[in-house]
Amino acid sequence: MNFSMRRMRARFTLIKGKAKLVVTFILCTALVLLVDHFLGLIAVILEKDFESDFSYPLDVDNFPALIENFRNGDPVEFEPINRLYSRPKFLEKADSSCDEFKLMLIMIKSAPRNLKRRNVIRSTWGHPQYLKNISNLIRTNKLVTSSNRISIPKNHQEPNAVFKLVFLIGLISDEENDKLDVDSNDDDGALGVGELSKSLKDTLPQDGVTEKQQLEKKLRLESTRYKDIVRIDTLDSYSNNTFKTMMGIRWASEVCTDFEYALVVDDDMFINFRNLLLFIESPATYPDGEAEDSDSEPVGQIVDANRLFAGKVLFTKPIRQRIGSYSKWHLSLEEYPYNYFPRYMPAAAVVMSKQVVEDFYYASYYTKHFRFDDVFLGIMAYKMNIIPFSCSYFYVCHTDGGKCPGNIPPKKKRFIDGSEEDNNSEELTVVEQMEHVIAKHGLNSDQLIDLWRELTLFGRI
Repeated sequence: MNFSMRRMRARFTLIKGKAKLVVTFILCTALVLLVDHFLGLIAVILEKDFESDFSYPLDVDNFPALIENFRNGDPVEFEPINRLYSRPKFLEKADSSCDEFKLMLIMIKSAPRNLKRRNVIRSTWGHPQYLKNISNLIRTNKLVTSSNRISIPKNHQEPNAVFKLVFLIGLISDEENDKLDVDSNDDDGALGVGELSKSLKDTLPQDGVTEKQQLEKKLRLESTRYKDIVRIDTLDSYSNNTFKTMMGIRWASEVCTDFEYALVVDDDMFINFRNLLLFIESPATYPDGEAEDSDSEPVGQIVDANRLFAGKVLFTKPIRQRIGSYSKWHLSLEEYPYNYFPRYMPAAAVVMSKQVVEDFYYASYYTKHFRFDDVFLGIMAYKMNIIPFSCSYFYVCHTDGGKCPGNIPPKKKRFIDGSEEDNNSEELTVVEQMEHVIAKHGLNSDQLIDLWRELTLFGRI
């Protein structure tokens, strides 16, 4: 009996001790969150007003004129303050077929480990045959009919020269070491994806070689085979996203310069090029020929094709909390003292005219580095008087499926007399949801393959 009592007391003491630890942990966590919230509130109180006080180095009168003089090699009053993006080297520049006209450069930001994602893109919306088919539609005037803006030079006959697709990849950082993602289980053999994965594994030494060395060899083999990798001499990490984006802009401005538009996207995107080109033809009236509300300008605005900077425009506040799901976006007052960012677009999908690409390239020399690439582009657009154009069919928000609130148009009920009204009682199918979508964010490899197959089946790409 005494033995049983001692056991019960010992167990009770153990449980009591664990309970104290749990309570202590909860209280400590609550205290840390409370302090973080308090500090965040203090930071918000101390923020400067964006509308009245915004100033970002280099802040000079007539900033666009300074950049124009710098671009032209004319005398300038101020020396560049930012050469961070001109110093890194291009370790690889993809293949050399940049001496011909390209309607669009497609620059896909990808991490070194994301081989599977790149292979899936090469087998779906980045497949050469798909891009060639879209090129043929442009050339035969079956896709764009009401504008001369999208046109191919008459002396150029190769339809596959309309697009140029490359992946922007940096150096392998330590966080890449144990995250290799080279397996490919899709059964699309058009580009030999499964064969590539197998050959990579078979040729790699397995003993006495680090994960980083193995991944490096995979990248070299991939680049040799596809010739579509632009390799940047900068560590590939989230905090270096601005370097990757600006190196892509530099590549377009220095290396592959004969183009009309550039698309910068992440490797977890789906892009519908039919819809994108129709949007470029007439941004203000996409998709139905009627002016759509824009977050940046009144309805019916006339968009200058030479100054197109488009995506899903956001006007948001900086994150001041250090803890929680948004902690990686935390900004101190020292980094950014204002209560709002300039209007910007998530860099997961942005389309720019050549002039805007070059404006950003030269403006970056006179704009202080900012670690969020989408905000950095927004800051330069603000300083260069470039108005971001918003289209709700860029699904690039950080929500389930990457859909921004209000993006999915209501299903229409059509009557005999031709009139329509919203019919919210019926669920939209995936194909109906994607009818006018230009970019869809947040897809893993399997989801992208499934979406591509469904849209292909219904002839929507």
